[in-house]
Amino acid sequence: MQASWYRYEARARHEQETVQRGVRKAQSLQTLRIQLWHRGNELLSAVPLRRSRSGSLAQLAVWQQWFHTWSELLNAGFDMHRALSFLHQQSLCHCTANLSHALLIGIERGESLASRLKAHGPLLLQRYVSALQSAEEIGQLPAALANLALELQERVAQRRALYAALSYPSTVLVLGIFLWLAMKLAVLPRFATMYADAQAELPWITAWLLQPAAGMGTGFLACLTALLGGVLLLWKWWPVLRTSHMKARIMAWLVRQPWWPMGANGEDYYRLGLSLTQGFTLQQGVTLVAKYHSCPFSRQRWYQSLHQLNLGRSATQLFRHHPLNSAQQGLLELGERSGTLPKQLMSVAAQLKFALSMRQARFAQQLPTLVLVVISLCAAVFMVALYLPLFQLGLAVS
Repeated sequence: MQASWYRYEARARHEQETVQRGVRKAQSLQTLRIQLWHRGNELLSAVPLRRSRSGSLAQLAVWQQWFHTWSELLNAGFDMHRALSFLHQQSLCHCTANLSHALLIGIERGESLASRLKAHGPLLLQRYVSALQSAEEIGQLPAALANLALELQERVAQRRALYAALSYPSTVLVLGIFLWLAMKLAVLPRFATMYADAQAELPWITAWLLQPAAGMGTGFLACLTALLGGVLLLWKWWPVLRTSHMKARIMAWLVRQPWWPMGANGEDYYRLGLSLTQGFTLQQGVTLVAKYHSCPFSRQRWYQSLHQLNLGRSATQLFRHHPLNSAQQGLLELGERSGTLPKQLMSVAAQLKFALSMRQARFAQQLPTLVLVVISLCAAVFMVALYLPLFQLGLAVS
């Protein structure tokens, strides 16, 4: 049986007025009651923390609040152990409780935050783990946490806007599917009888439409089975494909495209600018970005940049092979000449993040329209196929 985290209230058996609150892991509610009894406490109430699906909107909102609170605690003067203890006691779901508990154990053992994050990386997206590891090495963990919280807040807002925009097209699509089934099984056979009595020669699309089992026969079932089988195989073999030569070639092509979000990640340039503001050299900053990058292809590009620096190339030449436009290249060149390269890197990072958010917002606005256009086209084809024989009969009679 899988253990669960519980938020509980208990009171000491010898001090009835003292109420303790906390978070504790146990196999069941009865096990939690026994654990607290052995510690001299009587359980008053307990609620299991919720489990959220990885990458879901609820989990992203929880991580956003968690990063924001962690940053605020560190900025307020809390040390790492006190901040994580507070976060653990205020956990809202299993993922934050597990990670805060693992980090607390690591601190008590004298381990670094980076090593514990690496060991418990699956609890977080790899990109967030990389950002926290590099921020700890730079010494700017509160700033990195605040930046991640802001990024997650924007991502949650965009996803909520997308869900709200898709609610009406999704409802129309579901109603259209039910209407199609009702027409297919109840209404269309009457049209088929009428056309059969008139001995009309039907177009192929009308003949297909009027057959009650058309589209549901052997061919349709074979295509549906092949599609579902392909999805299942892709899901099962995706970890293998991630390291395959084919996947490497596809990703190597994607990261060179300006529209691919991972091609020009603003987080990379923000991290580099943050390291330069802390007194790191450009070589050290590029090494840090490459070392903790979550994408192997972008990591290779940053290592190539490091090689260019070691050959004595300037920062302007360094960023020429990066997927940046001419204005952003000009900002970095200006920063190198004026000695404000960290500031310009932060500016480029902000531009890249803004451009990505705008592309996502446009996609969220256009997707409902595209869904409605597809539904309208299907309805138009349905009506044309249904009434085309009537037009032909009218012409024949005239």
